[in-house]
Amino acid sequence: MRDYRDAKAMAQTLRDALSEKNVSLTNSESLELVAKTLGIKDWNTLAARIQAAGGSDKPRRTKVSAKAGRAETVLPVVPLRDVVVFPNHTLPLFMGRCKTIQAIEHVMKEDGQAFFVTQKNEKEENPTLEGLHTMGTVGSVLNVATAVDEEGFLMSFVRGQYRASIRRFEERDDFNVVTLERIDDDYSNAEKTQILLKELLQEAPVFFQTRGWQQPSWRTKISGDPARAADAMARWLENSVAERQQLLDTVNVADRIEKILLLMRQKRQAA
Repeated sequence: MRDYRDAKAMAQTLRDALSEKNVSLTNSESLELVAKTLGIKDWNTLAARIQAAGGSDKPRRTKVSAKAGRAETVLPVVPLRDVVVFPNHTLPLFMGRCKTIQAIEHVMKEDGQAFFVTQKNEKEENPTLEGLHTMGTVGSVLNVATAVDEEGFLMSFVRGQYRASIRRFEERDDFNVVTLERIDDDYSNAEKTQILLKELLQEAPVFFQTRGWQQPSWRTKISGDPARAADAMARWLENSVAERQQLLDTVNVADRIEKILLLMRQKRQAA
C-alpha cells in the first residue's frame, strides 16, 4: 500500500482539487497541509522521514484500468457515509473501515478503478445491497496515504469518471464487489438542454456573487458540455446528501439542470 512517501503527489492533487473550488494554495502550503494530515508537524520533518525510508519524492500516478465485459463491469465497492461523488469530481476521502481499506489497496495494486456509492444509513457499518443507493460513480484512485500516528486511518484522492448502476452485489471476506452497468447521460431533448445550459451559465455568476465567492476558473472548460456543467454546479450547492444523490440519480441532463437551477435560486433567496 502507498504511504507517506507519496506526499508530494498528494500535495499536487490537493492543490488541483482545491483549485476547482477557487481556493489557491502555494506548493509549500500544500506540502505543509499534507504533512499535518499525516500527523507530522511540518514538511521538513516529513521530507527527512522520506529520505530515511529510502523513498523517492517523485510523484507517482496510477493508470486507470477496468475489467469489463460488453455491457457490465465488476469492481470493488467503496461505500460512503455522507459523500456523493460526481463524474469529473476530484476530492479527498477519509476511510477507516477494514473492507474499504482493503478495496482501495486492491485498486492501487491493480492500477484500476472502484465504485463509489453513498450508503442510505450513514451509521451502518457494513452496508450490503439493500443499504446502498443503486446509482454511484466509477472512479480512479489517484493516490493514497496512511496517517503514521493513527492505525488503520487512510486518506485517498479519487477522481469520478462516469455514472453506473448496481446490477449484482457480492459480499466477500476481504472486500465487497458489484457488477455494474454504465449509465450514460440522456440528451433526448437537445434543444431544451442547450437552453437550460445557457440559463445555468448566466445564473452561475450571480449565485457565486450572492454567496461571496469568486467565479470558478473551470467555467470555460464546461461551457460546451451540459452534463459536465450540471455536475460541476451540483458540487457547489452544499445541499443535503439526499439532494445530491437525487441529482446523481437524474440521468436526463435537461431534468438535472432544471433541478440545479431550482436549488440555486432557493440558495440565492436564502442568502
